[in-house]
Amino acid sequence: MSGEIADINQLCKLAWYYWIIYRPSMSNYPDEPVNLGKYFGSAFDVGPAIAAKILQQNEEVVYRSTHRSLTIEEQADTSIQQDMIAFKESAEEHLGTKLTHRELEEVGIPDMP
Repeated sequence: MSGEIADINQLCKLAWYYWIIYRPSMSNYPDEPVNLGKYFGSAFDVGPAIAAKILQQNEEVVYRSTHRSLTIEEQADTSIQQDMIAFKESAEEHLGTKLTHRELEEVGIPDMP
């Protein structure tokens, strides 16, 4: 304990399953590639305070502290949009489609805002 306030900025910015960009574990600066992923929440028990659980396109979860949300320009980029579609199709193929509100209510999970 140093008495300093930790930076919780990343904890406040991202919602669950939000599109993010992250860096692979073994990369060389400045030519580091970035990958598209889905935010699975903070990894409180792994790495620094800003570490996150990230779903990769291969459906594996990795822990990274080098991640950020997509910029508005990146979200509008057609090549990134195509990557997002491919990611979603891969996820649905491996994990199934998302549940409907009715299906959630049938198992006792109320509609959430």
